[in-house]
Amino acid sequence: MTLDKNQSTFLQSSIPVKSSLRKHAREETPNGEKRVSFKSLEIVEFLIEIGNHPSCTDGTPLCLAPECQDRHTKDLDEYELFRKTRRHRHELVLSAGRRSRM
Repeated sequence: MTLDKNQSTFLQSSIPVKSSLRKHAREETPNGEKRVSFKSLEIVEFLIEIGNHPSCTDGTPLCLAPECQDRHTKDLDEYELFRKTRRHRHELVLSAGRRSRM
């Protein structure tokens, strides 16, 4: 079962999207250390669906939809300048009550 547009909009603000960094350059320093730098990152957004995770014993299990909804690339410096502060691990957990209300 797929969540409706209002529910997915709510989830987009509460659940981080998957991102991947794009390798920009690989270089070696004068003392032989290898160094990698990145120029951009790709952000991929998915809808949230009702899942069937066996470890979820309380409340509705959730999972990512198999198809991505949106995909875009951002300059890494721009992303770092405007991104929100990182959340702590406990802030990423959805309670059973909150999952059932979704």
